[in-house]
Amino acid sequence: MHVGKKIRHFRVIKGWSQQQLADLIHKARPLISHIESTGKVNHDTLMSICKALKISPDLFHSASDEPFPDYSFQSPDMRLLKAENERLLAELKLKDEIISMLKSHNKELSARKKK
Repeated sequence: MHVGKKIRHFRVIKGWSQQQLADLIHKARPLISHIESTGKVNHDTLMSICKALKISPDLFHSASDEPFPDYSFQSPDMRLLKAENERLLAELKLKDEIISMLKSHNKELSARKKK
């Protein structure tokens, strides 16, 4: 995982937009977008990003694609998002079942009308 993806990873965990991170380090949002997409960042900017995100610069030097040791979706906001996601998935499944039943019912009605 390149540096830009790791930066995005930690920014998203914090719930920050690119603009919020850019404001914290006194840079422009397009720079954050460029860094996240290319992984190219100068040392001073990287240090500012690390300070803003409150993470060690060492995390960017590991070559691992595995989640980071302090990676956690256990924040209250993440738990709420997971619960909302599960609720929406269940609702979609129910709607799919209703649509399937209605299609079946329409086929039956069409068949009856033809007789």
